[in-house]
Amino acid sequence: MADIADIQNFKKFRSFKSKYGLSPKIKYKLDKKIIEKLNISQEELDNRLSGLEAEDEFLLMTYLIANIEQITPLEQKQLFNKNKYTVPDYLLSVPVSDFASKLFLKKDTSSLCQRMFVEVKKCKKDEREFVITKKAYEKLRHYAELYSLPLYFALKFNMSASKQWFFITGKVIEKFGKEEKRHIINREQDCYVIDITKILKYDFSGLWLNNFACFVSKSTKIRKIYDNSIKKFNISHPKLGAIISHNIISGRKEYKIDLLQKDFLSAIVRSAIVEVISSQGKKKQFKKGNQTIIESTLNNNSCIPYAHLVLETYLYFKNKIQQIKGETDNTPEYYVENFSEFDMNLVNDIHKHFFELVDEKVIVVARMMPNLS
Repeated sequence: MADIADIQNFKKFRSFKSKYGLSPKIKYKLDKKIIEKLNISQEELDNRLSGLEAEDEFLLMTYLIANIEQITPLEQKQLFNKNKYTVPDYLLSVPVSDFASKLFLKKDTSSLCQRMFVEVKKCKKDEREFVITKKAYEKLRHYAELYSLPLYFALKFNMSASKQWFFITGKVIEKFGKEEKRHIINREQDCYVIDITKILKYDFSGLWLNNFACFVSKSTKIRKIYDNSIKKFNISHPKLGAIISHNIISGRKEYKIDLLQKDFLSAIVRSAIVEVISSQGKKKQFKKGNQTIIESTLNNNSCIPYAHLVLETYLYFKNKIQQIKGETDNTPEYYVENFSEFDMNLVNDIHKHFFELVDEKVIVVARMMPNLS
């Protein structure tokens, strides 16, 4: 079976093919030849590439929300002791916040960083537990112990309502994971299995990655309004016409994002944030003259992690730009490799307009703290 270094090399080669515009026919022939050499099925290759794409998404997320001092992808081609060690995905260094300093060290500190190894894992769609073989876990733990650094897991859950990232220590998996036999890679293996409720309780993303919980109150309505009498506009639907506003109705208050205003870029960033929030709700559509209104109602008190909100807003905005430009590259890997001053300004705008929505009481935020007992 192809090892992780082979899959990483295939991913790099695929990126190279896309960058230099090889024809689909040549791409297909090259892919077929490489898959034969790797002795791997297309389905298995796609699954393993999907795991590497999660690594790119985590890396992009750190660009967008975290106060990172340094993050280094680790080359996972091993030369020695392959049966004892597995190299994690990243070496991460984050400044210790004043809050974390007081929590762990009981005093204020400056210029202090926490270093850690990070292994990125992606769970299957709608799974509510994380499963890792004991052998795979032990090999990662041994590697971390070799360098006297803590081991963390960045876990991506792909729930029907939203994607969510969690950040837990390996010790949480050992302490709270159930030991069960599971069918992994075509055979029964001893595994650690930890439920999402435990993961949420011991999630460190709020402490190390600046993540926090964003709440939108129950029965909030978000109305996206199209007008088919406006033909030429930056954002439009082929049948419904131009998107002219996003209206947020919470209780007796209404907050309007007018996309026809002069400051269009600010309005479109706020609109993108609201678009991500509205994906949590139940939708209905109705007409009013030339206008079509799509209304999303949030039936529960929606809690959206800040990391998810910022990441999805950024991807929504960037994918729209790529679509307008007629470009097909819209992967996290592409965005990381081409991260520019424009992207940094976009990220700053997302943060700025998010907190404007907080000031307007559309969103309420709360610190996410792990249970340290």
